This record gives sequence, C-alpha cells and structure tokens, in this order.
Amino acid sequence: MKRKINIEKVKKLLKKSGKTQKEFASLVNMSEPVVSASFNGSRALPFDYVFEIASFFKVEPLSITIKNDTKNQQGQPVQKAS
Repeated sequence: MKRKINIEKVKKLLKKSGKTQKEFASLVNMSEPVVSASFNGSRALPFDYVFEIASFFKVEPLSITIKNDTKNQQGQPVQKAS
C-alpha cells in the first residue's frame, strides 16, 4: 500500500516549531499556494517532498506519513468521481 504525507501531523509540527506556512514553504522549496491548499484540505502535500519536510522538522520520514487508503486525512470516506 502506498503512503502519503499526513497533513495533520505536519500542521502540528509546524505549530510546535513556531514557523509560518510561508517560512515552511520557503525552507522545503515548495510553493506557498501548494502549502496553503494542502493545509486547507483542498490538495495533498506532494510526496516528493517527504524527505525535505522530515529534515525541516528533524523527524524520520515515515513518522509524517500515513497509509494511502480510501479515507481522507480527517478520516472521512473519499467520494469517488462519477
């Protein structure tokens, strides 16, 4: 099963760090609109950035990921497009 970045975990780590979304985006080389959209739930953080994000927070990459299943990051079933 594939994994994805756990945005809720990233949000908690960011709050704990005292950094802003803008600082986070800059320090992990990600665009601010992508970070903003990810934090408001309209898109996922790109998995390609898992190592940069883990390095930013000084955590293991696996600790900020979750299994990519049929539920969204808030635990609600994902609606499939018709």
